[in-house]
Amino acid sequence: MKLDIQADASGSGTPIGAGRLTDIGIGNSDAKPCPVFTGDGQITAASGDKLTFTVDPNSAGCPVDGDENAVNLNGFAKVTGGTLKVVGDFNRKAGSLSMQW
Repeated sequence: MKLDIQADASGSGTPIGAGRLTDIGIGNSDAKPCPVFTGDGQITAASGDKLTFTVDPNSAGCPVDGDENAVNLNGFAKVTGGTLKVVGDFNRKAGSLSMQW
């Protein structure tokens, strides 16, 4: 089943400092055990600088055993000038997103 996905998260990290991540994409919940997803997004630094990316369509979100609200994210994003590796965790109940680039 096709899923529409939208992400909007604020945080801080190296090297951009405080920033915001936004993404709009699609997922496929029929891919078991880990639904796949793709989309276009950007990271905007407090300075206004932007890094745009496209998430590789083989990226996936795998449910965490025993916690229906937790999802481990793993995939790649194509960035101007290279490729960015991303891993993270999403907790649906808490509404929290943790990502490492």
